[in-house]
Amino acid sequence: MIAIYLVLASIRAGIRIAAVASIIGLASLIAAWITGSAFTQHGASGYSMAMGVLTAVTLLCYTVDVKASAAAGNRAARHNAPQKQR
Repeated sequence: MIAIYLVLASIRAGIRIAAVASIIGLASLIAAWITGSAFTQHGASGYSMAMGVLTAVTLLCYTVDVKASAAAGNRAARHNAPQKQR
């Protein structure tokens, strides 16, 4: 549920890189879940490797998402900050 919320929130905020990272993160999270399920059913080591790699992709995407959202928030805060009078 949180992954879906992140996709929707980043799209609504208009942060393109965060939206793309959230969509890829959600897709890789679902794929990791599917390959993990296949690993428990079949026991093939390829499924385990795929699950691990997809989990790493998911973590990387959400790290990019957090960094992009924080950078956009910092830009907005600087833009809206009151200007000092000289």
